[in-house]
Amino acid sequence: MDIEKFLNIKKKGRNFYLDIKTHGWNRELLKMKDDNVLLHSNKIKKNREIYKVYHLSELDEFKNISRKSSINCDVTIMNAGILNEKNGINGTGEMFPTYGHIHTTQRNEIYKVIWGRTFLVLVDEDAKKETVIDMKKGDEYLINFKYSHRVYAFNSAVILGFVPNDAGHDYDAIKNKGFPYHLFYDQRSKEIIFKKNKKFGNFDIALERPQNIDSENLFWTNTKKMMEILGL
Repeated sequence: MDIEKFLNIKKKGRNFYLDIKTHGWNRELLKMKDDNVLLHSNKIKKNREIYKVYHLSELDEFKNISRKSSINCDVTIMNAGILNEKNGINGTGEMFPTYGHIHTTQRNEIYKVIWGRTFLVLVDEDAKKETVIDMKKGDEYLINFKYSHRVYAFNSAVILGFVPNDAGHDYDAIKNKGFPYHLFYDQRSKEIIFKKNKKFGNFDIALERPQNIDSENLFWTNTKKMMEILGL
């Protein structure tokens, strides 16, 4: 199955949405501000939806494989936006991020961008290193369970995720902390800026390329291999 076509992705204004009937949940800006997972959020007063997650595993087309394999299939819609540090529409600000989490079990996760551009951020606490992967449509990456991770986007994007249903999502590991480096976007120069978070000590930052996993095809045609990759 071509998941992109099945999802019936549409756009309203600057943001994508899925024209399908399934359950999901969203993350709003003021919650992220209150939990101190953004770098500069003191001036934020207006609430906005940052992203929404749709559960595909509940749909008939996915239910059978998901139950047999214990692999959840979700879609995250990142809304477009940056958190301007100064007034005006052409300033510099932190891109809209996901909250971020780390897994509580030894289960890996795969992200695949099916529309737009995103920046996947991984943090290796042992190596004191943050890795950033610039991902465009068709790019994918296998996230090791040891790494806390989040996604940034300044334009709307659609991300497909595969993760074991017992992976566990520890959001408290990010709460009141954030990440060693936060990603900002300069709307004038179109440059990505990495800003150091003073709550962390010395952390290196590195860039890495996406991987070739063929996750969609494996999910449908080689579930056993997919389970091995995810640590099941």
